[in-house]
Amino acid sequence: MSLKNSNQGDQITSLFALLLLIAGGLFALYYLVLDPMPYEVIESATFLDRIAVPFDWVQIGPLAYPINIDNFLIFQEFHSLPMAINPMESYFFFGLVFLIASSFLTILSGFNKMAIVAGGIGWIVLVTLCNFNGLNIGGASANLPLIIVLVGSLGPVIILHIWGQNLSLILKWCITTTSFGLAIFILVKLSPITQPILFISEYSTVMALGLCIAWIFWNGHSFVSGIYILLARANKDLGMKISYQMGIISIGYLASLFLLFMEMTGDLVTPFFGFSPLYLLIPVGALGWVSFNSKIKQIPNLAADGKTLKMLHLLGFGLTLWLCWKLILSGNQPGEELVKHLFLYSQIGFTLFFIVYLFSNFLSIMDSGKAIDEILYKPYSLPYYHLRIGGLMAILVLTIYAEGIISVQLNALTNNIMGDYYYQSGQQLEASILYENSWAKYRKNNKAKHLTAQLLFELNQPTLAKQHLEESFAEYPQVDNIILLSNRLHREDKLFESIFYLEKGLDIFLPILI
Repeated sequence: MSLKNSNQGDQITSLFALLLLIAGGLFALYYLVLDPMPYEVIESATFLDRIAVPFDWVQIGPLAYPINIDNFLIFQEFHSLPMAINPMESYFFFGLVFLIASSFLTILSGFNKMAIVAGGIGWIVLVTLCNFNGLNIGGASANLPLIIVLVGSLGPVIILHIWGQNLSLILKWCITTTSFGLAIFILVKLSPITQPILFISEYSTVMALGLCIAWIFWNGHSFVSGIYILLARANKDLGMKISYQMGIISIGYLASLFLLFMEMTGDLVTPFFGFSPLYLLIPVGALGWVSFNSKIKQIPNLAADGKTLKMLHLLGFGLTLWLCWKLILSGNQPGEELVKHLFLYSQIGFTLFFIVYLFSNFLSIMDSGKAIDEILYKPYSLPYYHLRIGGLMAILVLTIYAEGIISVQLNALTNNIMGDYYYQSGQQLEASILYENSWAKYRKNNKAKHLTAQLLFELNQPTLAKQHLEESFAEYPQVDNIILLSNRLHREDKLFESIFYLEKGLDIFLPILI
């Protein structure tokens, strides 16, 4: 392999990762800031009513005739409509995940022995969770689809690791992508279920989630470590008191994370910040690049060469932003909340232990103006093993404090994914059952409850649909369900009940808007 071809492959891959990152950031920010609830479809409608208003009288002899003028009153009402899910969005996201997963497998083939074993085990677990057995090839929930995917994805990784180290990155990527794509093509052709490609596309969210969780955990202390590296470089040969600055920044960031965590768990009645923790993904990813770059320089061949690991960081960063876009756009609130919780857990746990590591080892020389950032991760075993083990223990403590809510969110997430597949493939009854189960497990799940009621109305079960809407109003009120219930009662000439739910809805949500 020539050096020129290698550099061209690295440049193409880096450009692809950068474009992926920028586009994912723009789409994620749009829905986080401007349209955080695209699944809530509320449309306004107007109608006219004519009223005769007396204007004058005309009297002819003993007879008097009124002159009336027609006065038109314009009324406006709101209707809650079912969410329109476009399968092309699922196919597009699957395409992104497929390309990124193929790139990850290509990079994995160049890892050293221990890293490739760990990555291979993680990939097997992730693919198992993607429910390829649900394609029912060779029987209901048979293992044949899982075997085909593992052979098509890991087979080229093993072969390239043993015999293909001298091949260019582009050629290795083409081999891996072709093999993985061929495995997916075989599954689609052999599966007897309705629209198998849609099934695989929906479950690609689970694959993306697994890869993003790995990236989030890897960048657990990136915010503080990145800021410290920048301060240390700026303080080189100056000798300023950056220890005070780092102390203030560290305490402030930890306090902010803890307050966000309390908001997420509901222990903080009045939200202090009131914004999504997902906004922090962008500064964490950017500062993570600084921290990661410093780590690579201090520890050559960490798991692979530096350029490869940098590309892996960019791909993970971009995929995480695209995952946020997908979860918000599809209304998968359990998945969105799961990412928020895991992000906060990892940030609190790893940041806390990194601060302890930083100040216990470098406080005495932190203000000296020396290039401490160049020895921050030496010896490597100390920050790697001790910090990671301590961070994982802190994550476990936070998980227990939150009563293991992430397991419930994961269960509701998969129910929503399966419900979306049935909903888009026209299997309304199955979709309504899965959405109902999803909301029963996790209440912060607006789309699931709303579509349950909408599908039951379409299935000519209005009584059961209204029971679900009343249950939603009693336990977890949401605007679209209140409007839907009020409109349904209005159609049934139950005007007082319709007005009651609208007035109660204003009492609940109007103070929030003000």
